[in-house]
Amino acid sequence: MRKGVGKWTVFIVLLFIILCCALLITYSKPLPLKNVVQIKVIGTEIDFYTGEFVEWQGSGVFIRDNLILTASHIVDEISDANVFTFGGKEYKAKSWYLETEADIGFIEVDTNDIENTLRFQDAKLGETVWACGNPFGVFPVLTKGIVSAINMVDSFKNTKVMLISDIAINDGNSGSPLINERGAIVGIFVWHYTFLATEGMNYFVRAEIIEAVLEKYDAIKYLEGLE
Repeated sequence: MRKGVGKWTVFIVLLFIILCCALLITYSKPLPLKNVVQIKVIGTEIDFYTGEFVEWQGSGVFIRDNLILTASHIVDEISDANVFTFGGKEYKAKSWYLETEADIGFIEVDTNDIENTLRFQDAKLGETVWACGNPFGVFPVLTKGIVSAINMVDSFKNTKVMLISDIAINDGNSGSPLINERGAIVGIFVWHYTFLATEGMNYFVRAEIIEAVLEKYDAIKYLEGLE
């Protein structure tokens, strides 16, 4: 009797371990780092000191084959843009679109090299997240943190509900995706407090707002195709 109970116990334990491993594999997916890009843009204004067009940099992420998600202030009042991938490839921007109220922007390029079409998920308070981007022109840089707030009223931007994360963020990270353990985008970095006494107050546009703006963008592109 004891031997039979022992065999069943071992079987149940092994089955439990297998199920846990299967759930872990399903739950955790590789971070889509190959989709993240460095963005270099040329503005429309002339620099007073150099006499040349102003330039700046930002971050973004391919959400599908030819479309890059970023922050709108990265592509606001620009004349040209180039994006550089994790693997060293370079693409020239064909067009760009910005939704200033939500601080969401899109850059369209010609490519079919992107393997992963990314998805969006709602963030969960306290979950582990990663950001990958182009801080101070150093690309790629990956940082890790948690979701600190999921329904924060934003007194700076017009987007009223945002995420906050304590993740390490610097200038040049605007447009960086906030990615969860399932490899989904839960937000896009748009601004943070820069006071000396402030830490971990980094604001991200939430996934559902990004999806709403993406639907609007797709509708506009569809209507343009009918003209």
